[in-house]
Amino acid sequence: MICRGPHRICAGLTALMGCILASPEAFACSVCFGDPESPMSKGVVWGVVAMIGVVGFVLVGVAGTGLFWLHRSRRL
Repeated sequence: MICRGPHRICAGLTALMGCILASPEAFACSVCFGDPESPMSKGVVWGVVAMIGVVGFVLVGVAGTGLFWLHRSRRL
């Protein structure tokens, strides 16, 4: 059976999240990479924080654009 519409997207995202969470790397902590106080572990943590910041900034920009378009369309 072929899924069509939004259910197909939801099923695909669910499958993707299942694959990500099933991987052993998803449950790894800094101990698995060595000494938690080493410069490399600290660099990994700061790298993750930087990536979250960039992704958050982009998502806020996309949401702001959508809200601006919504506000402008209601004004017309």
